[in-house]
Amino acid sequence: MAATSSSKRAVFQAIADTDEKYWPYYRCPSEEYTADDPDALKHDISTLAREWFRHDAHEDVETFICTCPLAYFEFSSYDTYPDWHAQTKPAVPLLRALMLMHLHGWEHETPLVTYLGEREGLADALGFESVPSQATLWRACHERFSRDLLRAVKQCADFVRIHASWNRIDVPDTIDTAGSDSTSQRGPSVDSEGPSQKEVLSRAGELTDQAKRLLFPAFAFDRENGRIHENAFWELQTYTGLRDGMCVNEGARSFLVDSTRDRTPLGHIHRQYLRELSIGEIREMYGRAIRRLLDEAEQTAAFHQAVTVAIDITTDTPFTGNRDGHETKIIGTKEKNDEYAYHWATIQIVGEDLPLILDARPVRKGESRTEIVMELLDSDLAEKDDPQEELERFFWCYVEFAEENSFIQQTVIQGDYQETFRNMSPSKFEDVQRKSMEKLLPLIEDLRERSVGPLSDIEPFVLLSLMGGSIGLLAMHKEEFVRYEEEFGYEKGYYQRLQDILVSSLARGLTVEK
Repeated sequence: MAATSSSKRAVFQAIADTDEKYWPYYRCPSEEYTADDPDALKHDISTLAREWFRHDAHEDVETFICTCPLAYFEFSSYDTYPDWHAQTKPAVPLLRALMLMHLHGWEHETPLVTYLGEREGLADALGFESVPSQATLWRACHERFSRDLLRAVKQCADFVRIHASWNRIDVPDTIDTAGSDSTSQRGPSVDSEGPSQKEVLSRAGELTDQAKRLLFPAFAFDRENGRIHENAFWELQTYTGLRDGMCVNEGARSFLVDSTRDRTPLGHIHRQYLRELSIGEIREMYGRAIRRLLDEAEQTAAFHQAVTVAIDITTDTPFTGNRDGHETKIIGTKEKNDEYAYHWATIQIVGEDLPLILDARPVRKGESRTEIVMELLDSDLAEKDDPQEELERFFWCYVEFAEENSFIQQTVIQGDYQETFRNMSPSKFEDVQRKSMEKLLPLIEDLRERSVGPLSDIEPFVLLSLMGGSIGLLAMHKEEFVRYEEEFGYEKGYYQRLQDILVSSLARGLTVEK
């Protein structure tokens, strides 16, 4: 079915009949948005897409992009081209085209021009008089529109993809032009050999930075008063793992040269700490890391697509040492020979992208396949999270939420209560408070019910104030902490480290019974 005037009216009527929704959002009385605010535009596109794809008649994302109202938005402050000039293309069709480009995952304008030329009527539906040239679209991406507006357009395309996927609407994720191979933009093809070692190493620094932010907080050794920062051990582990066939001792020597740290771990010391970890401890820490990774992935459209989960048993490289006393752990392989090896059972997401291993456990002699499968399916990753870990993740979500919420910015983080409440009645304040916190309060209520610590006795809004005040102190002095790194030789990432400590300490203190 195609979108009709009746179906469009039904969508906007559904939005108008909901008290919590405003469209356009800059007219919301509790928000200080204007008609040229990119955040308001993103909110409008997300709100409209959510209702649009719920309607049975709306089954095409390109129709939404061609139809969604944009003319009300004031683009002039983000557009360097004067609208009175005869050669200036209208802004709305160009922004629709850029949204379409992001929706398909194209990084350059050429595939978009080809696509518009082959889809009869699409350029006209976007608002163009004819198919725009590649130069016009390139200037729109690199010269004409500001970075803030282009970033907002890309996020709008992400919202469209997510809401369409939620409603089982096909979302274009391939380049479908004549003479192309229709290669997926989200991952390598089935026949792809994956990135080469050179390509991996070219991004080693970026990968390590991401691992340090996302994964390192989930891992810990039982060390006391160590002279070497613990992150140095996990950086060494990452450094070695990114390089094919590199052992820890060799990796430690190379890491000493490549690292900017004054002190780095020796290979045998690093191996000693790893060996002291039990399999249960490693699985627990790995589960925390995967949850942090999934929390991050949840913000992307690909996360909300159907996936295949598989359970498999992997055989390690043949074991050549003495297995006396370890016969139940180091068992025979499928090959008809005298080789023995460790075996691991894994549960992982498989598909065209690189597999994501959710959990792994050793396989021992005598265990049945049913026993192995049931334990993996009942792993900690599938269970209800511990309140402390949930609250810690919630704190990070709150930090991101607060950065985009003017009410929290002004009242909770900046503490500017008088300016905010000067001309606001108590009933008006309660309404603003409720609407600003309505997405967060139910999550806190659920955590309170399952917590045995102080959190169970704290009112939700008081907790948000505590969080905002504590985390906000760091946020307001971020520039000072960054300057300390340069002036006093503090380790790079000192500000992030302080934030990590504060968040984890708050979460632990509010959920652990004294």
